[in-house]
Amino acid sequence: GVVGDLYKIQNLFKPKDGRLSFRIKEVEPEESYIDHMTLSRFVYNKDAELLVDSGFKSVRVFKKEALLSGEGISKQRILWNGEDVSETLGNSIAIFENSDGEGRFIEPGKDIVEIEGKLSGSGAEAYLVLKSYYRDWTLGEIFEQAKAKNSISWREFLGSARTPGDFVKVGVLMAITVFLGVTSSVVPSLRSGAITINDTKELAALFGPQKASADTPGFFPVVGRSIVVEYWNGSSFSTLDVYSPRYYQMTRNVFRIPKAAIRETGDMRLRITATNRHKISYMGFVAPNETIVPKAETLKVTRAFHQRESKDYASVLNSRQSGDYLHTIPADIVDVEFEAPVRELKSDDQESYVLASGGIYTSLSESSRVEAGDWVSKLDTDARKWLEAMNALQEERRV
Repeated sequence: GVVGDLYKIQNLFKPKDGRLSFRIKEVEPEESYIDHMTLSRFVYNKDAELLVDSGFKSVRVFKKEALLSGEGISKQRILWNGEDVSETLGNSIAIFENSDGEGRFIEPGKDIVEIEGKLSGSGAEAYLVLKSYYRDWTLGEIFEQAKAKNSISWREFLGSARTPGDFVKVGVLMAITVFLGVTSSVVPSLRSGAITINDTKELAALFGPQKASADTPGFFPVVGRSIVVEYWNGSSFSTLDVYSPRYYQMTRNVFRIPKAAIRETGDMRLRITATNRHKISYMGFVAPNETIVPKAETLKVTRAFHQRESKDYASVLNSRQSGDYLHTIPADIVDVEFEAPVRELKSDDQESYVLASGGIYTSLSESSRVEAGDWVSKLDTDARKWLEAMNALQEERRV
């Protein structure tokens, strides 16, 4: 069935004129069928931090001091191919820095990172906090790997599927940075000094109708762009999680450590590898003494105006798995508004907004390709800069 993901909105997000609003932009050679969308507002104390779990299905709130001190943990050590890097990758200040920091790149088939620690407190649960950035987002990436492995074309792989129910079902929020609107401040971190393209015609030649192919995250979660986390069970390593990033930003996620991963002595040992290049800026255990439950409000969609179709899809997005979808193709814009929150913030409170969305995200069908036409020329400046950044990454990887 249709799946969904949670995304913590990292930019400032405040009500205006009694409503919360943002704009969905489809700026890749892809199409999406959005099944549902809700916005949750979480209120909690200013001395705490909200993190999304590694499966993008729930949130957890920790006291900042617990994260900074590695509460409930002793004897933590991080080894990178045998080298002790605890002082750099275990520096918990990095959790709260907005940049991806100094960090280190973990390369597939080359690097093995292990983190060890011992439970020393009274916390009922232990977690791994990981701050990482999937550096190598490129359009068509997963398709190219599948084609190389299976010697088949993307269309052959999808077969004759043309309806939403036939397509690969993955979370729509895997392109959430695009959905919320990419700003020019995002581009330098993606571009990393590589070439830029400012001409719309050049962009159209690279990404236009004859070049359309979409990265379809989640389809090959292990082959494509995942971080694999395993735990030592006393005799061998067992899989704890396969974490696949959803968007083009540095992210902070939390992994719950299962009881099977904790030895009778309280010792824990995890092994981390990658299936594509990631930048890891921090990792560390925490076993908090206190569980924090935030106050939550769920806000429904009040308007979802599809500009190309001149149609409001609010009722569709408020009905999970109804069989109806909000369909977007390249250059589409959808203006979305939510109910304003009711609960007032106290002086010692802060708020976080978490977007929940699900649907189908796939490469562009022939009919939609024709309908989109010369879609690159319709994009605004920020969207074109995002395409420039994606091309820069492709060029950088070819060097």
